[in-house]
Amino acid sequence: MKIKESIVTKNPCYTCGRTITVKGLMIHSVGCPQPKASVFFNNWNKTSANVCVHAVLQADGTALQLLPWNRRGWHCGSGSKGSGNNTHIGVEMTEPNTIKYTGGSSYTDLNPTATRDFVLKTYQTAVELFAYLCKLHNLDPLADGVIISHAEGHKRGIASNHGDVEHIWNKQGLTMAQFRKDIKKAMGGTVTPEKPQEDTKTQTVDGYKVKITTGTLNVRKGPGTNYGIATTVKKGEVYTIVGEAKNGSTVWGKLKSGAGYISLDYTEKLTDGKVTQTTTPAQNTGSYKVKVTADVLNVRKGPGTGYGIATTVKQGEVYTIVDEVKSGNATWGKLKSGAGYISLAYTKRV
Repeated sequence: MKIKESIVTKNPCYTCGRTITVKGLMIHSVGCPQPKASVFFNNWNKTSANVCVHAVLQADGTALQLLPWNRRGWHCGSGSKGSGNNTHIGVEMTEPNTIKYTGGSSYTDLNPTATRDFVLKTYQTAVELFAYLCKLHNLDPLADGVIISHAEGHKRGIASNHGDVEHIWNKQGLTMAQFRKDIKKAMGGTVTPEKPQEDTKTQTVDGYKVKITTGTLNVRKGPGTNYGIATTVKKGEVYTIVGEAKNGSTVWGKLKSGAGYISLDYTEKLTDGKVTQTTTPAQNTGSYKVKVTADVLNVRKGPGTGYGIATTVKQGEVYTIVDEVKSGNATWGKLKSGAGYISLAYTKRV
């Protein structure tokens, strides 16, 4: 990682001279297929610019610094509890030109191999820069609220409603939890292994086949992102699932090959397989409306992550639920439209 200083001296964030006491770092992703940081310098080095971050990262290891680290930037907007602009340094990651946005945070991957290579390289650049900044400002990357994404900032009430960086990272098996641990390691610290969020005992299921629906999916050594990566599988490949384990809100499928576990959120079920856990038949609870609270929520063809994805719904949208089905620890709502089922854990009754 190399820091290249290119200060936006015409930007109001710089010329106003307002400074902050740095309490944390916020990671962003630019939200467009643009791999060159210089493009953002050109766009923001203007007196009319109404946005600016402290640095933009490239896949070649370059961190283009646009503002002094203690200058107040305009990078995350605000929320119900104020603005992270007053406390956090903002850093944007460039995105590869191998993706094409189709609306919101959804995009089509035109070259999964090239995309993955780009994302992993910018991730590493981010780890090294954040380790440097944590040392510079005496920050603990594992402390609550110090290292956050734009999406996490929104959940904390200090940022506008964006889905980055998770909309890019999660498809490559990267998480904010791992990012914070990698920063700590890069600083020379030690990290205590993450404990599973819930009982992850694997339940045997009648074998069923799934098709991978994302570009590249990590196969983990255990049922959760806190386990190491054993290998990867690719979009369109078909695998047999012989066990299921729930960790947090995610159901993980054990591969028949013995290679490890995959998140069933990124698969489509091809054949029927009965889970040994109890599934309660649909109950007519009387129709009611719910609002989606997740950025993007899958609508499944049946009540469970073992069923294929029929479509998706977005945060803030309201739908009518006509039946409820309990599958394991999760409750699924049947949409009045007939499109399928959604997990009610990611909704709010209205």
